[in-house]
Amino acid sequence: MIADFETGAVSVQQFTDTVSSLFPDNCLSNQDIVMAWQSVLGAPVAEIIHAARPLVASGRLLLASNTNPLHWRSVAACLLTSGIEAPAVLSFEVGHTKPSEKFFSAILEADQRVGDQAIFIDDLGRNVAAARQHGIPGRIHSDPQKTAEWLRELSAARWDS
Repeated sequence: MIADFETGAVSVQQFTDTVSSLFPDNCLSNQDIVMAWQSVLGAPVAEIIHAARPLVASGRLLLASNTNPLHWRSVAACLLTSGIEAPAVLSFEVGHTKPSEKFFSAILEADQRVGDQAIFIDDLGRNVAAARQHGIPGRIHSDPQKTAEWLRELSAARWDS
């Protein structure tokens, strides 16, 4: 069910109805399920937000995420509040998740600059490896401070050249 939800095969209504039906007497409302589902999301990491803003300002940020419509609504609102508004390739919209070939094809189709100017950052090595197989250099994110520092250095180097 979750895989179908994250690839857009199941709507929010279908998802919440199915989860509700798993509990005795449908004791959870769809709104209860939405609130519980959203509770796993954390706040954006300030250091990464600050480091990403110059990329947003120069039109050089493309978000790519395995996500579902409920999580994306919350994440997009947090990003917007943080000053991050960028195009996105989202699994529930493209019907595929990372690390699938079709997800990376969707990234390449979303922005023609991806093929020769992108660097893919992800916390899962298998996703970074898949990006590299599609000709997109990758970096594994494991520490917010280090990723933010690397983004700042990358932004400065590219703008100075």
